[in-house]
Amino acid sequence: MAESKYSLRLVAQDAFSSTFGDFKKRSKGLEESLKGHQAELRKLNSQAKDMAGLVKLQGQLKGTEEALRKAREEQARLAREQEQAKAKSNELAGAYVKATAATKALEASTTASKASLASARAEQNRLGRELDVVTGSLRKMDTQQDKATAGVNALERVIRRERDELGRLDASLTKAGVDTSKLTSEQSRLKAATESVNKALQGQRAKLDAGIWRQRRGVYERRRIYGDGSHGRANGGAKAVHR
Repeated sequence: MAESKYSLRLVAQDAFSSTFGDFKKRSKGLEESLKGHQAELRKLNSQAKDMAGLVKLQGQLKGTEEALRKAREEQARLAREQEQAKAKSNELAGAYVKATAATKALEASTTASKASLASARAEQNRLGRELDVVTGSLRKMDTQQDKATAGVNALERVIRRERDELGRLDASLTKAGVDTSKLTSEQSRLKAATESVNKALQGQRAKLDAGIWRQRRGVYERRRIYGDGSHGRANGGAKAVHR
């Protein structure tokens, strides 16, 4: 009776060992496949991130280029106004010099009337006031032009950076096999591939979880059959039978 009991335990132990050995092999294969799909998913996610960045940057670049166009238009408008103001300033300066000379001549004359002298001084003062106004406007225009030029230069630097980044993203995606001239279709393809890999990952995780559950169930059954000292007692029993 004792020999039969030990023999049954040996048979059960062999069955468990075989089951666990098979599970170990299967789980190792599943884990390797899982790692492969995880690596593929990381690669797809990286491509999706680059593609999203490319699309976003293309829109940004268009906006920056439009801002640069408007900034250059403003810069050109200010330049034209500056030239007109400078011409007016030069004209007024020449007239003011002549009016000043005329006033001084009348002041030095002994025959000039008070009315003519007063008129000359009034004209000199008028020209002086206009010259001050135009000169003040020119200073403001100079400041505005400096700001406009700085804005244009800043936008040009931004455009260079955005174009460099676009080139980097385009090269990275092209190297990964993405046709950046067909972004819409490539985004759809990438989405489908990501969904497929995610589905495969979920299936592999489910199989692995099921295997782990079966392993735990087997351990429980072994303990139920063998008791607390399961493996050792089974081995001891085996030795007792052969003696």
